[in-house]
Amino acid sequence: MEIKSVIRIGYIGCGARGQGVLKECLAQMRDVEIPVICDLSRDRMDAANAILASFDRPAAAMTEDWRTVIADPTLDAVFFMNGWENRAAMAAAAMRAGK
Repeated sequence: MEIKSVIRIGYIGCGARGQGVLKECLAQMRDVEIPVICDLSRDRMDAANAILASFDRPAAAMTEDWRTVIADPTLDAVFFMNGWENRAAMAAAAMRAGK
């Protein structure tokens, strides 16, 4: 198993809970990159990118389709900060994709 110095995370769900975890945890971790965020709301994705910018982190690409996040071969992991309705199917798809 390869040991990585930086973990690349796809971030799904940019509502209040998602923004809180991003601000209070992940955006502060220098060994974590968040190259892509996903939400159904452009405003929430903009808010998430503003949080990243406040920690001098690069802006993440934005998408409304969680499937593109899971399919991204450059990502090591996926965080699900969305509602419970689809989370089991999303998690199963992420595991099948090796996340």
